[in-house]
Amino acid sequence: MRALLALLLICLASAATAQRVALVLGNGAYQNAPPLPNATNDARDMAAKLRELGFTVYEGVDRGRVDTLRVIQAFTEALTPETTALFYFAGHGVQIGAENYLVPVDAEAGDEFGLTVDSIKLQTILTSMERR
Repeated sequence: MRALLALLLICLASAATAQRVALVLGNGAYQNAPPLPNATNDARDMAAKLRELGFTVYEGVDRGRVDTLRVIQAFTEALTPETTALFYFAGHGVQIGAENYLVPVDAEAGDEFGLTVDSIKLQTILTSMERR
C-alpha cells in the first residue's frame, strides 16, 4: 500500500492544476462472501490521502449495487475533458469470460449469470471515464 501511495504522489506532483476527482470504492462487509477488513481500511485511507492532495472524492465503502451505481454516476457527472480523474477499488472482483466485475457487498453468491447481474462491470466505469 505504501509503495502504491508513493507512486501516486509522484504522478500527482506532475499533474496539472485542473480539477481533480477520484472514485474510491472499498468493500469488506460482504453479506454472501468472506469479509475483507483490509479493503475497507485501504479505501478509507486512500480517500483521506486524496482529499489531502486536493481531490474531490466520491467514496463508496461497503455499499450495495444500487448505492455503488449512484456514487459512480455522481463521479462520472463531475468529469470534464480537463479533469484529472483517478479510480481506486478494493474488494472482491471476478472475471467471467473476458469481462471483469466489481462485487458489491450485497451480491448473491451463485452462478455466472447471477454474478453478472449483481455485480458492476469494470469496463462500464472505465468507458465512462474515457468518454468524459
